Amino acid sequence: MCYAVEPKMNKNNKKVFDFGAHSAIVDRLVAKQFSRSFMSNAKWRRLITTLDSVEPELQVIWKFVGSKNDGVRWSLPAIESMQEEYLDNRFWFGPLYYKEIEWLEIPLVAKPWGKENLPITYRDQDIEKVRKALEKSGRWSLEDTGTGLRIYGYR
Repeated sequence: MCYAVEPKMNKNNKKVFDFGAHSAIVDRLVAKQFSRSFMSNAKWRRLITTLDSVEPELQVIWKFVGSKNDGVRWSLPAIESMQEEYLDNRFWFGPLYYKEIEWLEIPLVAKPWGKENLPITYRDQDIEKVRKALEKSGRWSLEDTGTGLRIYGYR
């Protein structure tokens, strides 16, 4: 999630995030950085539903438009958090528009959050099972990265 919009203060001196301004900034970043879009809100919901049906405890790496990091390891969102245009409050930073997702990667090896340096806690993830489920559920922009399977929202 990019944080280019400074939160506004409301009458109780509490910061309020301006989602409308944030959405406009995301749109400008996408238009500037990418030449192709592969996903819609409905397609992101179908992808998440498909991944959840394969393995509800699947770990994914999220890369967000405008983010300077190489992705954040996190779980799949709860199915009930899927709204029409966004994922509701499953992330540590609050709601997330689907259009903010640059890509998702399903790593071959899941590393529990906070235990990334403890190999004994790692678990393998069945990428081929994921790939087969995705091939049955639609057309996706997929790439084998050597460390997992990446699904692109933009390129």
